[in-house]
Amino acid sequence: MGVHAAARLTGNVRELVRQELASYSPSPPDELFHYTTPDGLLGIFQSTSLFLSDARFVNDRSEISFGRRVFTERLRHFVESGGHPKAAAVWEHFARNEQRRGGEPHRFHGHFYLTSFCKDGNLLSQWRAYGAGGGCSLGFRSAELISGAAIVGDDAVSSTGAPVWLQEVLYDEARQHAVIDRILSAVFPLLDVPTANISEPIYLANTLDFEVIPIVAACIKSPVFREEQEWRLVCGSSSRTGLQFRLQRGKISASGLHCQYGVQEDHDQSPPDGGSSVPSRSSDSSRDCGCPGRGRADN
Repeated sequence: MGVHAAARLTGNVRELVRQELASYSPSPPDELFHYTTPDGLLGIFQSTSLFLSDARFVNDRSEISFGRRVFTERLRHFVESGGHPKAAAVWEHFARNEQRRGGEPHRFHGHFYLTSFCKDGNLLSQWRAYGAGGGCSLGFRSAELISGAAIVGDDAVSSTGAPVWLQEVLYDEARQHAVIDRILSAVFPLLDVPTANISEPIYLANTLDFEVIPIVAACIKSPVFREEQEWRLVCGSSSRTGLQFRLQRGKISASGLHCQYGVQEDHDQSPPDGGSSVPSRSSDSSRDCGCPGRGRADN
């Protein structure tokens, strides 16, 4: 498969998966809340950006392992139920990749980056996680999290669609199985389309492994975390040019991307609903970031 054909395939498959996930997710609420530390809040204000962490290195790696395990179980069910004539051949290549991975789900992983939000701006479990020594709950208008986004230093974020998207985390097992089954039913027919450049089972196996599972795994979690009411801002990137690292508790933390929001030139405009604007890095302090939010602090 040529480089350009592979890029088109990747973009088409990512968009297909996003559409299927969106069909099982309601529209985002008007406002979503990001819990962070005082240092995190200061970083958002100073950079007028949000830091999207590499999905392979989230705080709890079992999240990604959980999503991969659920997807693999549904893929096995799809194969055993005869979901497609070439399903067994795809499974053979997929299982070989799993064996090579040696039980380390973060290896050979597609590049996806995310940051978390909550529907509830005053949730006790989140204050326990971020409130030690003072924490913040920063409210964002959901629509502007997408419309105003640009990934810093990355010129190859996505082949199709917006550079980022909002996705509700799925906790219910029945919904998780249903959306994965829908995705498999939509992707496997690409084997029968000559112009899809995916006629060989190994291509589909690798696409499922490196492109589909990372998206799905980033959007499903164990039902025990249902109380978190989590939404995620997700970015799929094939470029490493914008990668940055950050310090957490004195240690170098995971890599990630900065999702930058534009600067408004209207100095006299005030955010609606009493929201406070995030100041930009510019020396002209009267200029405002394009993602105004309102906040709550716990001291």
